[in-house]
Amino acid sequence: MGMAKKNRIPSANQSPPRPFLPDKFQIPERVSSVTSPEIQKQLQDLESSHLKLKRRASKMSVNRLDPKTSMEYLTNRKEQIRNLEQQWQLIIKAVKDAGPTIDLGGEEPDKFLGRCWVKRARLAQEDVTIARHERRIIDALRAAFNDAMEEPDVGAAYAEILTNIWQTNEKAPDWSARNPHKQETWAEELRQYYNVYNEEGLVWCPIVKDYAIETRTAAHIVPHSLGLANIGYLFGNPDEGYKYVWSMKNGLIMHSSLEKQFDKGEFIIIPAPAKSESSSDESTLSNKLAISPQKDAPGSSKSAPVVPPRTHSLPANQRTSPQKAQNTKDEPVRLVFKLLNKSIAGARIGGSGPEYGFVDGKELVFKNNKRPGLRFLYYHYISTILRYVRYEKANWAQHRVEIPTGQIWASPGAYLRRSMLKKLASAIGDNELDDGLTNNTTFEGDDNKSEEEEEIISKEIVLRKEIPLLKAKGEWIESVDENNYESDNESDDR
Repeated sequence: MGMAKKNRIPSANQSPPRPFLPDKFQIPERVSSVTSPEIQKQLQDLESSHLKLKRRASKMSVNRLDPKTSMEYLTNRKEQIRNLEQQWQLIIKAVKDAGPTIDLGGEEPDKFLGRCWVKRARLAQEDVTIARHERRIIDALRAAFNDAMEEPDVGAAYAEILTNIWQTNEKAPDWSARNPHKQETWAEELRQYYNVYNEEGLVWCPIVKDYAIETRTAAHIVPHSLGLANIGYLFGNPDEGYKYVWSMKNGLIMHSSLEKQFDKGEFIIIPAPAKSESSSDESTLSNKLAISPQKDAPGSSKSAPVVPPRTHSLPANQRTSPQKAQNTKDEPVRLVFKLLNKSIAGARIGGSGPEYGFVDGKELVFKNNKRPGLRFLYYHYISTILRYVRYEKANWAQHRVEIPTGQIWASPGAYLRRSMLKKLASAIGDNELDDGLTNNTTFEGDDNKSEEEEEIISKEIVLRKEIPLLKAKGEWIESVDENNYESDNESDDR
């Protein structure tokens, strides 16, 4: 018999957790039934394992939770989360492989894949929260059980704890809220850095190539919200996150309406070719960005060889500063605006500025020799491309992007930690990068964390970027579904 829900952690300021209705984490039968026999077998095995984990959680609910039991409960929960992540990973692969002809009961494949991503992101959020707030969750569970006057419900108590953590928008201890005064100071320093003022006090935008005042903003390339320690580790040194975030090279003055488009990945800013590499600044060359399905993903093909990227190996003391532009002539690096979302090509920037299509492929014009750091632009570029191919077919390994250069990334440099870039590719879209995207742009760290730690960091980085976008579209749910698994207690004889 299932345990009655009677006691929950008191919460004066927070509403109780809301269930995930009508969407649950269970794979719809209408979807699993149209997958290949191989995928169906893997799903059955995972579902069987999940049922065992579910029963184990039920047994833990009969006694009051001591520290050891609380830890075992969280470990079991983590296994459940990752089991469900694998199930949805398999379904995403099956839908991608089947293409637009798959019968999903009338639902369009693109929309279904979007819902799959939200479910996986929600599972990843819980995984990260357990890792970052483990001690707090354990203590809160113990308190809830010890204070209960009647038979407690571990599932309901756990759901309340996580929901309250998320609803109060609490972050891990090493994440400090952005200081508005610091942002204002940095913005003014950035305007001085790029020498954007004219005699009338108007501000120059290097993209639209015009002066204005009210429609200009100082935009971070790599946002502060990804977490200082995470940013520091990604670029070379966890202790240097603050330095990276507030570096002048991590900023760009642009038209205010462009900042949101930049954050959403509607366009990228990339190095232009050397003038000898093309007949004119306006010439373009279709390049293929090779992205392969993750080799160790459940059910993914392992037949296609992946060429290991050539990487840099630098001492830690050489990786703590933003990478300088690689230019043998000591000339400032030339940068180009590249529109990825062609659907907005005819729209005017800010409603009255030039059309997005007009600035597409054009070189940015600066008022001095100062330029953004290529390592920061590279991170924005690579993460944006990975998001664009998230829902493409698993064997679709060539995303064509017209960029004005003969190479995928024109300027080499030790920009990102290679192990983290691979984890990010997996977290963003189950992809594995090959030589085309990482050639001469990564370094091998001598201080790498464990694979599990890097997986949590990569999930955290992706979620801090994606959740605000999902919230803006009304597609995000703030709470845990306490009815999803542990609280649906089965009897032992099932």
